[in-house]
Amino acid sequence: MGVRWHYKRKPSDFLERKGRELKDRTMPVIAGRLAENALKETIENTPVGVHWVPTSSKTAVPVTSGKLKKSWEKDRVGRWVLRQTYVWKIYTNVEYAPHVEYGTSPHIITPRNSSRLVWYDIRGKHTAKVVRHPGTKPVYMLTRAINQTKAMTPFIARPILRAWAKDQRHFYRAFVLSTGTSI
Repeated sequence: MGVRWHYKRKPSDFLERKGRELKDRTMPVIAGRLAENALKETIENTPVGVHWVPTSSKTAVPVTSGKLKKSWEKDRVGRWVLRQTYVWKIYTNVEYAPHVEYGTSPHIITPRNSSRLVWYDIRGKHTAKVVRHPGTKPVYMLTRAINQTKAMTPFIARPILRAWAKDQRHFYRAFVLSTGTSI
C-alpha cells in the first residue's frame, strides 16, 4: 500500500521552505563554485604570448607579457535571469581575446601611420610595405574551460546539495517510519 498525493493539496511548510532555500541560497553557491572553476580552467588554458623587443645592442629579446592570461575576471555577484537561471559572467577586457579564442583566417597587414611595417624577431629588425599573415589557429580556451566545468558539475554540486539536504534526512526517516514506504 502506498501513499496517495492529492494534486490540489498545498505542499507542507517544510517543502516550501526547502524549495525557497534551494533557490535563494543553494543554487547561487553552486553557480558561484562552477564560475570559479571555469575561471581557473580558463586561466590555465590561456596561452602566454611572446613579444620580441629590441634592446640597445640591436638584437631582439623575447618577453612574455601574459596580458590576456592576467586579465580574466569573474563578476563579484551573480544574478537571476528570468527567475530560473543564476548567471555569473567570466570576462576579459583585452581586445584580441576573440582572435585567440576562435583564431583568424589568412589576412593582409598594412601600415596605418607610416609607409612601412617594422617588426623584430630573432634575426633582428625587418620592414615591409605589406605582410601576408597566414592566420592563427584557434585556442578555444574558454570553450574548453566550460566543457571541463560541465564535466565537473556533479562533483562540485554534490557536497553543497548534501549540506542543503541534511535536515531533509530527518523528514525522510520520519516519512519512511510513519508510512512504511520509501520515496
